[in-house]
Amino acid sequence: MNFSIVYGLCPLAIFFFKDLYGDNINIYGLNEDSQIVLEIAIAVLISYFTCIIFYGSAKRSRYFSHPKYQVGPIARTLNLRIVYGVMLALGALSLYAYTYQYGGYFRTVELTGLIRQGLQDDYLETEGSFIFIQNLTTMAFLAAVIAMAFVAAEGRRYIPLLIAAAILSIMVSLIWGSRGQVLIFALMLIFTWMTTRYPRGVGLRPGMVLFFALLALMADFFVGVGKDITASLYQDDLTIGDVVSNYKYVPLAPVVGYYDEFIASLVGAFSYSGLDYSYYYDSFAIPLYLVPGRLFGIEKPETIVVLNTYLVHGVWEQMTPPGLVGYGYYSLGFPGVVISSGIYAFVLGLLDRAKEIRTFDKSVFPVIYAPFVLYWGIYYFQGDPKNLTLSMTPTVILILALWFLSLSKRHHVRPAKA
Repeated sequence: MNFSIVYGLCPLAIFFFKDLYGDNINIYGLNEDSQIVLEIAIAVLISYFTCIIFYGSAKRSRYFSHPKYQVGPIARTLNLRIVYGVMLALGALSLYAYTYQYGGYFRTVELTGLIRQGLQDDYLETEGSFIFIQNLTTMAFLAAVIAMAFVAAEGRRYIPLLIAAAILSIMVSLIWGSRGQVLIFALMLIFTWMTTRYPRGVGLRPGMVLFFALLALMADFFVGVGKDITASLYQDDLTIGDVVSNYKYVPLAPVVGYYDEFIASLVGAFSYSGLDYSYYYDSFAIPLYLVPGRLFGIEKPETIVVLNTYLVHGVWEQMTPPGLVGYGYYSLGFPGVVISSGIYAFVLGLLDRAKEIRTFDKSVFPVIYAPFVLYWGIYYFQGDPKNLTLSMTPTVILILALWFLSLSKRHHVRPAKA
């Protein structure tokens, strides 16, 4: 799906449907030189077929087939309620710590709306460099995922846990002010429900197809109009009704308007004659991105995103990620495209392999599978190691908590009677 939207729909919109998507895209003076377009097409095809090969290889492998990975009493004794409480508490503490620097929660929400209007220079009182803590607030999403797995597997008595986590997640979404985060949260809940209730998959029925089609339409509309709705909350002369009535809906326009930068990034990378390969230096620097630089005074290396932003926008900022293909090309040319694409697809294949083997019971595995697949699938595809690291940290903490709990329970499981 990523390839079909980013490297399929976006080029079609840019080159063939400019009249329809003209208000939603910025082609940044796109160089339509036939030689560059051909090289980009070859790189995209290499990436696509590499993903197919590596995903299939991981899916057909014997990973997770060893008896130590099979469902046993250790997996059944995992007390997810403890992990739920940990995720909820850490999410709440992170939310408090992050909003404290701005003067409290409500002031942070207000500043988020102003920032979304581009007014941060007039209203932002502090630098707000606690980006790591901001990402930790999404542990509230993971608490909601655990609660959803409980509801799907064990019934309605866990609905209060889901409501508590959902309320905290909504509060987190407001301080992010990100339509993408809201969409990821909703998808995690849906995937968790489906994976828990139907661990072996379910056939698509007409009613289900219609439901998901309507859901996708609503999500597309929300992503398109969401930014203007946020702005209306802080403008006396603009109401939500005005925003909705004046909004011109174009199918998938917000998606095209976001991912057209990936196409522009490819043009910039392939057009830049002075390009020196980065050799994945920013990927090797991933441990540094986890160190709070504000507390320890560590100067962290910028990622390749800075150079890419300069080639696309003409400014030296960490703003525009190059995408999966662009990141591979910046790192090592065409071989880099193969390496990056192979890693991306192989990890997803391993997760699907684990899903088929049923490594954990139906309550445990979905709370790992849904967030990991979504965050890895979305943020690795962006080609920004720093953003990937920060976004994946809550999910890694969740996995470590489950692993630690399984170790603590290992010595308390009584052997089954013969």
